Amino acid sequence: MRLLALLITLSFATLGYAQLVTDSTVAMIAFWEVGDSTTYRFTRTDSTQINGVTTVKRSSYTVGITVLDSTETEYLLAWQYGNFEWATTPDRMERVIADVVSATPLRIRTNEFGMLQALENWEAIGYTIRTAIEAEIQSADLPESEAEALRMQSQLATLDESQLLESLEDVLFFYAFYSDYYYPKDSPQEYVTELSYPLLPIALEADAVTRVVDIDTAAAAVHLRERAFLTYEEGKAAIVAFLRDLDDNLADMPDEELLKEVPPVQILQENNCIYNLDSGYVLAGSYVKQVRMELGIMGDLRIGYRIVVP
Repeated sequence: MRLLALLITLSFATLGYAQLVTDSTVAMIAFWEVGDSTTYRFTRTDSTQINGVTTVKRSSYTVGITVLDSTETEYLLAWQYGNFEWATTPDRMERVIADVVSATPLRIRTNEFGMLQALENWEAIGYTIRTAIEAEIQSADLPESEAEALRMQSQLATLDESQLLESLEDVLFFYAFYSDYYYPKDSPQEYVTELSYPLLPIALEADAVTRVVDIDTAAAAVHLRERAFLTYEEGKAAIVAFLRDLDDNLADMPDEELLKEVPPVQILQENNCIYNLDSGYVLAGSYVKQVRMELGIMGDLRIGYRIVVP
């Protein structure tokens, strides 16, 4: 409770917006104005374990968000990445993406409530990433096998708008709770959501629950949390169904053979967001995604962020 009050006091003492809140529900709705600008500091930790060997990467960066336009039905925002700092050496793909998005702001369109609708310049950003990767391959004179793997990685990451957003990740979880839906204060909402298979354009349905964790009425701040979990068995069924839908020739192939090509996966995903009720501005949050594969591969991604007070 004190964290919510502190963030509000530091960041929004001068704002005076109003949002409808009932006695039993709460919503996360944007009340932004053209010219509004906020900056966030993100910290990221990636842990990967393969055959018992663990690799940890740590980095941080800032995102400046500016409201470029506002109509009755939508907002247009600029996301400006910058100030990347690496505690560990980034791989080529990470470095190229950081360079591209630092040079070219994302143009993000939401609806009138703040719900993400589109990354308008995804094609230009994707093309720039692929071009930069090809230049990296040529300048580094990489072996053909390594070059092809890097090309494939960049092509998958920029295949379409949804894949590029999955690669960036932070845009998706940052706007996840914005909508005209009113969350019951005392009743967690259960539903089915989609989780992404690592590095492949496969959407996996998983059970999820969103709850109102905390409300600071004096500070007009709310903490929302979404938690989704996909078991190995659910992952197996989803992967098999995806592959059979993809290719009719796989209809008669045994499940075991299909799963040799795309290993089963278990995923836990949790998204926390603290926001100001009156303005709809995000104050702080965290995102965790844990992936386990039956091949002995484990991944753990943790991202924390909070607003930067001028």
